[in-house]
Amino acid sequence: MIRLVTSYHKDLLGETHLYLAKTLETEGNLKQAEHHYIEGKDWKSAVNMYCANNMFEEAYRVGKSFGGPNSAKQVAYLWARSLGGESAVKLLTKFNLLDAAIDFAAENGAFDFAFELGRFADKSKLLDVYAKHAMHLEDEGKFKEAENAFILASKPKEAILMYLHNEDWAAALKVAETYEPSSVSDVLLGQAKASLDTKDYPKAEALLLRAQRPDFAIRFYKDAGMWKEALRFTKEHVPAKLSELHDEYERYLAGRASGSTGREELVTTAKLLEGQKEYSRAIDMYLKLNVAQSSEFAAVMTAWERAVEVSMKFVPERLQDVVVQICSKLILLEKYNQAAELFLGVEMYKEAIDSYISAGLWDKAKAVLAHVPKYTEYVENAHVKHLRSQGMADQLVNLDVSAGLDLFAQRGEWEKCLQTANSQGKDVLNKYLVLYCVTLMKESKYEIAIDEVIKYGVPVETSNHDLYTRLSRELLHKGTFESISSLREMLFKL
Repeated sequence: MIRLVTSYHKDLLGETHLYLAKTLETEGNLKQAEHHYIEGKDWKSAVNMYCANNMFEEAYRVGKSFGGPNSAKQVAYLWARSLGGESAVKLLTKFNLLDAAIDFAAENGAFDFAFELGRFADKSKLLDVYAKHAMHLEDEGKFKEAENAFILASKPKEAILMYLHNEDWAAALKVAETYEPSSVSDVLLGQAKASLDTKDYPKAEALLLRAQRPDFAIRFYKDAGMWKEALRFTKEHVPAKLSELHDEYERYLAGRASGSTGREELVTTAKLLEGQKEYSRAIDMYLKLNVAQSSEFAAVMTAWERAVEVSMKFVPERLQDVVVQICSKLILLEKYNQAAELFLGVEMYKEAIDSYISAGLWDKAKAVLAHVPKYTEYVENAHVKHLRSQGMADQLVNLDVSAGLDLFAQRGEWEKCLQTANSQGKDVLNKYLVLYCVTLMKESKYEIAIDEVIKYGVPVETSNHDLYTRLSRELLHKGTFESISSLREMLFKL
């Protein structure tokens, strides 16, 4: 048949070989069946045929010859399973496949056989089987059995991780305490993290303290912006770190001092510190406040006043420094009146005077002189300087007549100048009358000059002789009838 198919239907040759192989296998002619399976390029069927007939040696031969080492190993594994016990071990040892067979059995879930072989292998191999069995049980959700397997595999930490993954904290802790004490802290830490996630903070704190990891609680509270809780926890359980945490918190708040949220945090913290009788730190909190926009001023000012009050009651040695800091801020904001009032409260009179002066509140500045009369000249000089710089001659004459008259003269307000000078005596009048006349004569306004001299009674002063002489000469030379008449009157009075 094979010869005919080869000659006339070569394309059916493979199928013919396989047909004959199956027929011969059914008839029990296994050797001939093998020949046709091989010719039909289906050596695996030959292997299966021999295995089905418990002819594993023949199956091994075919598998090794046509399938290579891997196929030979699989046949050897099936052969060993058919034998069991020591016979299986001897067979696998003969082929140097004991460890490979154990691995193959474990990977395919045949753990009974893997354990049976493992008893004859190295201890480490048996432990490996227990570990793989444990992971298999874990995948099936049989956690208690998996735990026992992990323990037998000398891997209690894996059992702990399994329970942690499933948040079975009690079971994880039991294994850790019994077999892996060094992992107790990790279990407690994991449970604490879960409690923090659910906001069960008291439970989390207790667990972290038990795990001797208070630092984790502090870090969590800081990262979550829960600084009050961080400070409370630190004060209760790690007081040595409290000062360091306060410094860190102050740096944190310094960047948030402006704006309503940051302001509220600072004020809340300051009040908390007051409650803890940490008055100096509370003052520092109040002093960190700044005004970003005008609408915030009232609230911030209230907090600054509280800082002064706390300092006055509990930290008097800081009072003056606190006032200086606050007033410096107020002066930058041009809130001079408020700054002055704070300075007065601590008897810093010179600073109060300067603040009132900056605000232009001269009456208030002068009122302070009742306490410190030594600054009278200082205030008056400052006021004169201010009025002069502002050109306020009418007010200046009330403080310094000479300065006021000079200012009138500089501004050309000669009528006011002479009227005021006239009230100050003939010497003062004569001085400014001469100045005015000299100014007029420079402009060739001789008629006006002589009228002014006559208006103020022609002062008879030796120093005026040159003035009168020049007026007479100029008017006689080119004066009008009216100006000559005025000259006659002046000379008559002289």
